[in-house]
Amino acid sequence: MRHEHGELCWICELPMLFRGRFLSHLPLSHDVRASLDHVVPRFKKGQTVSENLKLAHRYCNLIRGVQEIDDAMRQRCKSRIVYRNPEVMAELIIKHRQIQRNSKWASNPAPSNSYAK
Repeated sequence: MRHEHGELCWICELPMLFRGRFLSHLPLSHDVRASLDHVVPRFKKGQTVSENLKLAHRYCNLIRGVQEIDDAMRQRCKSRIVYRNPEVMAELIIKHRQIQRNSKWASNPAPSNSYAK
């Protein structure tokens, strides 16, 4: 699931914490841990199939409930996640940027020097 959707919460667009990564001392019920969210909620007859599931912070998933996502909800979730967990989010954002930087370098190797022959 993570390889398809990435490491960002689909609601607030901030990095999520996955089991066994970085801050493993945090409980599984922590706000910033990843959870599966139904795009079309089960309450509205949404199916539990991969096409209807996206990754979200536990907190964002709970706040969303069965509501449609709009910019106000995204901003509310983002500010609450950061406000409630400033140290955790700072570390997650730093780690996420390091991963992005490393993957860019891996996918874009340095150009060869054509003059060195």
